[in-house]
Amino acid sequence: MDVLTPREREILDLVASGWTNTAIAHALRISPRTVAKHLEHAYRKLGVTNRAAAVFQGYAGFAAASSAPGSSASGPTRPSPDSALSAAGSARSSVETAIQAAVSSTSLATS
Repeated sequence: MDVLTPREREILDLVASGWTNTAIAHALRISPRTVAKHLEHAYRKLGVTNRAAAVFQGYAGFAAASSAPGSSASGPTRPSPDSALSAAGSARSSVETAIQAAVSSTSLATS
C-alpha cells in the first residue's frame, strides 16, 4: 500500500472530523476540486471508494504502522479503529432510539 502524502493525510483528518470538501478547501485556501483530487488519490492508495472507508482505512493503517517494530511514537495521536467503531455504534443506537420514539409517538397520536 502506498503511503499517503502529508496533504492527503491532512485532508483525510479533516474529513474524519466531519468537514465538507468546500469547508476544507476554504480552510486550506485551495479549490474544492483540489480537495476532491487529494481524496481520489487517497482512496486509490487505501483501496477504498468512499469517505467513511477512507477514514477507517487511514486510521487502521496508521495504527498498524504505529505498532510496527521500529516505528516512531512521535506525531499526533489518533483514535483506534475500535474506539471509532464503538463511537459510531453508540451514535447509531442513539439515532435508532430517536426514530423508535418518533414512530411510537406518531402511532399514539393516530390511535
